[in-house]
Amino acid sequence: MGLSYDIMSSSPIALLIGKHCYKAFFQELNKDSSISLTMVKFKFKFSVFKTSPSFFVVYNKATREIKQLILYTYHASHFLYGLRSARLLLRT
Repeated sequence: MGLSYDIMSSSPIALLIGKHCYKAFFQELNKDSSISLTMVKFKFKFSVFKTSPSFFVVYNKATREIKQLILYTYHASHFLYGLRSARLLLRT
């Protein structure tokens, strides 16, 4: 992935859209022994395509400082359906 990974990993927030982008980025992240990943799941009463919305936090292992937040979706429509679900939930 090379240059794209370098640019994206230096950003404080990364938005990954698409299965191939997600897999390629995480393959590179997993090679870095100086960081750890934690998945954070939202405790919403709805799901998006049968999945609980979530994101990843990238920590520096030595300092436990947050290095990056990673938001991801396998397809852009997940955001649209998630927003619709949230609006419906808030109306009730």
